[in-house]
Amino acid sequence: MKNKANIFLFTACLFTFGLITYNMLTYEKNQIEFKEIEEVITIDWEEREQAIDPKDFVSAYDEDAVYLTSNFEIMLVNVEQPLVISAISQEDRHTFAKKEYRLLIKDEKDPVIEYHGPKVIKHADMNDFRLEDYLEVYDIGDTTAEKYPLTCKDSLTESVYNLSDDKQMYVTDAGYMYLCDGNSTCDFDEGIHHVKIIADDGHGRTSEKDLVLEVEWY
Repeated sequence: MKNKANIFLFTACLFTFGLITYNMLTYEKNQIEFKEIEEVITIDWEEREQAIDPKDFVSAYDEDAVYLTSNFEIMLVNVEQPLVISAISQEDRHTFAKKEYRLLIKDEKDPVIEYHGPKVIKHADMNDFRLEDYLEVYDIGDTTAEKYPLTCKDSLTESVYNLSDDKQMYVTDAGYMYLCDGNSTCDFDEGIHHVKIIADDGHGRTSEKDLVLEVEWY
């Protein structure tokens, strides 16, 4: 009986030792140290999907044991926002550490509106005339000058982002719309018509362009 008790005690001790060793090894693998960055991290909006690499915010770590993620609002531009880097255990997908930084995605160029059509429209051409066929509307990159086309919409709607518990930001969806003589539809009768084109790049910058078009009947 005494031998059985000793065997049981030995087994329990061995199990406890193994569990402690496993936890120590797991703890060691999951050790991570975040870098201290006091200044606001600034990136260009063109590069916002590739510019943030979570690995840049931590010291050496075990890639087989730890998975890193970054979290921020990709559509919030020209306003400071939190950037959260999280460390997740590869074993149980548990987030065991995270750190918050400050991020600014900047955009310094307004969308561009170009009209390449006639200023005088002949009545015979009216059935084939579509204003958007002569409009080139696009956002433009700050660094690459690459053009990002904006599509024509009936209206531009807003989305709300919560910056904090008491602060919100409204961002208009990307696109452009136009008004003809103050109306959302263009019925070009004979005479002079005033057209306003409104473009929004989807992250806070807008442009407007006014056109004066003349319709001639003959």
